[in-house]
Amino acid sequence: MLNAIGLRDLPAPDAHELISIHQVIEGEGIQRLVSGAASMFSTSEFRTYRDATKTLSGVMGYSSLMRVTLGGDAPQEVAGTLVTCNYVDVLRQPPTLGPGFSSDCDAEGTPTVVLGHDLWRTTFGADPAIVGPDVLLDRQAFTVVGVAPEGVRGVAIEPASYFAPIATQSLLRPGFDVYRGEWSWLTLVGRRTGDASLAQVRAELGVIAARIDRQQPPRRTTLVVERARPLSSPEARRETVPVGVVIMTAFLLSPAMAFSVARRGRIVSVSH
Repeated sequence: MLNAIGLRDLPAPDAHELISIHQVIEGEGIQRLVSGAASMFSTSEFRTYRDATKTLSGVMGYSSLMRVTLGGDAPQEVAGTLVTCNYVDVLRQPPTLGPGFSSDCDAEGTPTVVLGHDLWRTTFGADPAIVGPDVLLDRQAFTVVGVAPEGVRGVAIEPASYFAPIATQSLLRPGFDVYRGEWSWLTLVGRRTGDASLAQVRAELGVIAARIDRQQPPRRTTLVVERARPLSSPEARRETVPVGVVIMTAFLLSPAMAFSVARRGRIVSVSH
């Protein structure tokens, strides 16, 4: 089951073009501020790779899962993903309703949100006029700018009920701002241009990494660039392996129990 999930492509059009990017940073005295995994990227590092690459048509970043309380007549906890403005462009999954995020949504301004299709259908009654009004996420007003297509739940292991810009991180976690500074918190996914091979992408991103290293001696960066899979990110591996252990243990006790655990767990939810 774990192999079947980990080896399949991400749920996106032309998924064979998508690549994941991770990094290993070494150097005496080098310290990283980590909120997620050390192999993730800071906001400034994401921007450097996004702006400098030519072999990738786009590089997007995301951080999941951000659990918040959705306000209303019946408040509920929902889990979402913080994304860069070009998230849907790289994945080629434009909203079915609304314009989606603006090109400068990574700059701090009016908080915006794209609702997951299931959340829009169940909680908001599939209201076609949902785009424009505000919703409350942890008592913060977010303007709805779109609704994700049916079946689109993000690329993380657990389905996302909403998508919000990375610049809103400090609004949803007051007093803990990882958007600024050199925090490792973003997972990066890029899309290869039509004629760029994986080897060419690795070579170009290696040059960009070396440029960053020269600006921050004695930093030494090794990049891991591979075809993007659901279990590519360290965050996904941390979430999935414990669930897999539970399922295997349950299977030893009873195959029926294992099937029940799998149906209720996050692993099966990914394949829907």
